[in-house]
Amino acid sequence: MDTQPISEYFHFGLDFWYLRQAEAGFPIHDKSDVDLSFVLTSIKDFLSSLDSLNLKVTRNAAQKLVKFQKLLESGETDSQLDKKQAEQLQEIMGELGNTLLAELQGLNVYVVTDKRLNVANLQNKVHLLFAPNVFQKLPTLAQYDISEAGKCIAFERSTAAAFHLMRATESVLREYYCFLVSRNRVKILLWGAITKDLQNRRKFQKDEKRQTLFKNLDNIRVSFRNPTINGIP
Repeated sequence: MDTQPISEYFHFGLDFWYLRQAEAGFPIHDKSDVDLSFVLTSIKDFLSSLDSLNLKVTRNAAQKLVKFQKLLESGETDSQLDKKQAEQLQEIMGELGNTLLAELQGLNVYVVTDKRLNVANLQNKVHLLFAPNVFQKLPTLAQYDISEAGKCIAFERSTAAAFHLMRATESVLREYYCFLVSRNRVKILLWGAITKDLQNRRKFQKDEKRQTLFKNLDNIRVSFRNPTINGIP
């Protein structure tokens, strides 16, 4: 999945419109001291947008435009389109426009709607949803799953989000268990076995806060994690 800013579509449309309306006298080469649109710059940006927007059919059909671009590049740096060149460019863009319209009719753009949480953070900066430096301290697997859960929430895929969040929670729980009991981290430890073992350890049996934590963790396993993961114990 690639993220495309709406502005790229806007500039892509402007480039197409400018080239489609080309007339004699339009400046061909870019001059940094003049605030104008230029034919070669617009052609380059238009072709680049076809690539970045993955419009493969239109890009393959743009060979005449590429040849026209090379022809213009060989001219003088202060040259302008003559009448014949302007008519040729209009014809090329007219043909290409038909191809572009046909290709666009088969494509859809999905817009992510606003959520209670910031959509941009859900998609690309999920660490900002945590207190400072907390996300970086999580196990690598938990970081991955939470990042994927953020994307799932952004795209309203709640079951997939729950799956990733439960797996992230189990990963953090396993890390926490290994820290408490100094257990070999290579061995696979399951959620239920971990909470049961922690509740039964003598050094934690009189620790009310930890017992409450262990019970809550086990309740998450029974009430949320197991139904999400299809009854895994």
